[in-house]
Amino acid sequence: MKLTVALPAIDATAAEPAIGIAKGYYKNLGLDVQFTNSGSNILAAVLSGQADISVSGLPGPLLPAAQGKNLKIIAEKNTPTSSVNIAAKPSLTSVDQCKSVATTGVGTGLYNLTMYFQKAFNLNWTIKALSAPTDAVNLLLTGQVDCAVADLALLNTVVEAGKVKLLVSAASQTGLPPGFPSNLVGGVLYGLDDNLKAKKQAVVAFLTAWDQAVTLMNNSLGDAAQAIHSVPNWDAQPADSILAAIKAQQPGRWPGRGIIESSAWPAELAFLEAAGTSFPGGVNADIWSYDNRVDMSYLRAAINIQK
Repeated sequence: MKLTVALPAIDATAAEPAIGIAKGYYKNLGLDVQFTNSGSNILAAVLSGQADISVSGLPGPLLPAAQGKNLKIIAEKNTPTSSVNIAAKPSLTSVDQCKSVATTGVGTGLYNLTMYFQKAFNLNWTIKALSAPTDAVNLLLTGQVDCAVADLALLNTVVEAGKVKLLVSAASQTGLPPGFPSNLVGGVLYGLDDNLKAKKQAVVAFLTAWDQAVTLMNNSLGDAAQAIHSVPNWDAQPADSILAAIKAQQPGRWPGRGIIESSAWPAELAFLEAAGTSFPGGVNADIWSYDNRVDMSYLRAAINIQK
């Protein structure tokens, strides 16, 4: 069984795939998985058929439905807890001092959070939407922007070194705007419905391996970091940096073993609309409903959880 999976980056933010390779989880399940470093093109990779599954935040995987592209969300990788951060130059003390803000590309979860923050704080930022998550942090470190909305896995070491500071952090409940919702969907795995159905056995096996990788991290982050560092391409990141990154992400990893419940969907759509996402036909149109955009059957089969 073969699958191609598009990742936004080959680093500790994609810990589960690396562990699956290192520990032989894919091989043991009879699965041959190719991972591509697709950057901001992860959505296009799935839509074009170059990848079977991709990983990103919302609203990106939803919007192609308006053009008849039937993408289905098959698991929640992580809550947005580790992603809800505004990092700044050490000299800044409040978000209203941020004039320029770096984040990831239009349609990504981090871009959506950036737009939400701008509106919630009633600010007018110059937003730099970049192709890779690391680019936003690098622009902040080199003084090319005042602030960045980025994942804690990428910020943790530079925050500890005093190179940047966190003005907003969901993990520590610092600086959040009033009424910030607590039950948002974060990063998701998704693919084209027809392709997922055609490769159901492989998709279920892939999600089984993902769950096994999370189990390893739950049991020993140190062993997990060493496993990740042993994999070509992932080994470019130092082992101690990998450990710090996966530790930062751990509280929000694989919530409910990846299951998204239908009860969480209305609040998620309301948040996306509040952040400026345009839903053709209106956010309550059937095309955007849980039943049409989410399919947990593959994951339930993988982890043996009944509906």
